Amino acid sequence: MTHDLLNRIDQRTRLAGHNRLALLLFRLGGRQLFGVNVFKVQEVLRRPELFQVPGLPTEFAGVADVRGRSVPVLDLGLAIGHPERDAHSENGPGYLVVAEFNRSVQGFLVSGVERIVNIAVEDIHPPPELGAEATYLTAVTRFQGELIQVIDVESVLADIAKVSKDVQLDPSLQLVAYDRQFQVLVVDDSRVARQQIRSVLDQLGVSATLLSDGRQALD
Repeated sequence: MTHDLLNRIDQRTRLAGHNRLALLLFRLGGRQLFGVNVFKVQEVLRRPELFQVPGLPTEFAGVADVRGRSVPVLDLGLAIGHPERDAHSENGPGYLVVAEFNRSVQGFLVSGVERIVNIAVEDIHPPPELGAEATYLTAVTRFQGELIQVIDVESVLADIAKVSKDVQLDPSLQLVAYDRQFQVLVVDDSRVARQQIRSVLDQLGVSATLLSDGRQALD
């Protein structure tokens, strides 16, 4: 499954231009459908064996060995207030979504992976500002009549795993000569990712406009 899924992710990301967003759709133990930007997904695996590590926040189900690399695994449903049943047991969610954010690899437990879809930008809307779960949504949309809640995983990690929203500049970049008079346009659907990018650009002294989607950028 992983090889085929990665091929589809590669195809979808190459097709995701032209004002479209590619989403990996999944469920968290219920009927509600969720999505995450496929650009942030490395691979999807059947739920591996999880090892308990002292000191992890309760929202983490453990650590997985993924291709020789220790990856912390977050119970995504529990983290966003949409808890799974028996998430910490061997009978918990069936898939591990492996993703990379700000050079940090994380795993997320989900109960089922549906498919990858391309959604037109005009069909993507801001989330309602209701409830704790909505705090972690970056957008909502529909596919074949079904509501999709797009999760801002960077925001989840920043709050649960205490991943810093500020990024320290690589000292080597400070030696690069560049014209500080230009304006940088940054587009990312994650509030936390935009904040991290803003932090780096501020340290470089570069002026920037940060937007949440391609439609805003075109306008």
